[in-house]
Amino acid sequence: MFGIEHCVWFRCLMNGSNHLAESDTRPLHLCPVDLRKLQWSIGFDVVERYRRLRDFHRQEGFEDEAQWLDKRLRFIAPNDGSSDTR
Repeated sequence: MFGIEHCVWFRCLMNGSNHLAESDTRPLHLCPVDLRKLQWSIGFDVVERYRRLRDFHRQEGFEDEAQWLDKRLRFIAPNDGSSDTR
């Protein structure tokens, strides 16, 4: 999709899988390489995407993913002040 092939660089959503159990163990996030490929392909603000995904995950009870996104937001936008610090 979007011309992005399976990831061979990091463990991320774009890793290939041969069966459902293997697919179910992949993380829900994109690695930096595939995030940049998707951003280039369709265009979006990474910080805003992470904020919206974090809010969605938290609302749906996926606290581990929300915390991962909080950590990424603190890393990529440390002076922004709008990322949740939980």
